[in-house]
Amino acid sequence: MKAIKLFFFVFLFIHIIPLIKRELGQILTVLNYSMVLSIIFFLSIKMKNASLPIKYWGTVGLVFLAFVLYSLGASGSISGYILCASLPYILFDRLSSKDEIVNLMFSPLKLASVLLILGGAVLFYNVKDQLTNFTLLGKFFINSSINYVSLIFYGFSMLYVIFYEVLKERSGGKVSTLDFFIGFFLLCSGVFYSALYLTRSTLIVLIVMLLIYIREYRKIILMLGLIGVIYSGAILIDYFLVIIGPSANNTKDLVVPSNRIESMLFLIRSAVNFNYDFSKTMSNSSLINLLFSLFPFTLVFIIDILFAGISIPFQRGINKSIIYLILLLLALIVCYYQMDFFSIFVLFLLIQVISFKKSIRVLKRLPNTA
Repeated sequence: MKAIKLFFFVFLFIHIIPLIKRELGQILTVLNYSMVLSIIFFLSIKMKNASLPIKYWGTVGLVFLAFVLYSLGASGSISGYILCASLPYILFDRLSSKDEIVNLMFSPLKLASVLLILGGAVLFYNVKDQLTNFTLLGKFFINSSINYVSLIFYGFSMLYVIFYEVLKERSGGKVSTLDFFIGFFLLCSGVFYSALYLTRSTLIVLIVMLLIYIREYRKIILMLGLIGVIYSGAILIDYFLVIIGPSANNTKDLVVPSNRIESMLFLIRSAVNFNYDFSKTMSNSSLINLLFSLFPFTLVFIIDILFAGISIPFQRGINKSIIYLILLLLALIVCYYQMDFFSIFVLFLLIQVISFKKSIRVLKRLPNTA
């Protein structure tokens, strides 16, 4: 498990390096989602337990099929998406309790989060005088825009909130002040950079996550929010008009951009007809890319999403159920609106936390229709 813990930190740390050396973004992404995640996956596999369920071996088989196709010339994005969705299930199957989840993953995440906050500050210092150079920002990381920063802060923040909630649950609500403030500054940084770099989806999601994270101080938050609106109302309105963009001619196009829908439909039609080059037909949605990356096999991931939804009422208390429901919806929103591997990994890790050891309890309470 120590090796998994080390490589999990390496996986997180590699996301931060492009903030300092932006020209390395593409090659580091390939390294991270082909080699590093593969190492964690192989370290997590149980090879000697004959009683493992069919789903376990089916998941392992799907990952190996993706690797075989990649070695034969298929798009590496297929194996990347499948690996991101499969690894959390294979990894969590090795764990016997949520205490093990925290012990394995929270320490590397805390250290990586501190480094991300510092890396984000360095990047901001370097680009603060070029924020209106949209040509530069659109290709800032060569093959990706400056929105990469917002997505990485979202991913780290969602992971932090997930493990923080688990830690509170296991410790009876007692967590260290340091742990709290690392998460607080991480979330605030994410909100700031999403607003600065005009990433609408992560801005809304991170604001909601921040409110969840500091919900114990809701009275103070409400008072400060009212003061902020009173004194900065005009500025907020001006910013809102900027962030919705001139291309949003109507509410429908703002919520569901037509070009995004077209790209998703094109991928779906191509996949259903078994006549597509995934690298050329990928949509602008990570979730759709995953589900149709190796159609029809990858549709199986819908089951994990649905089971997580079914498992939510079986959490400890109504408050925990509501929090997990909101987090699941937020993760799905980002996966729908953004195109990246990390958001898929975060979504399915959240799904495993929600569903952890819930299968027996859920099946027992389902009505008997026999």
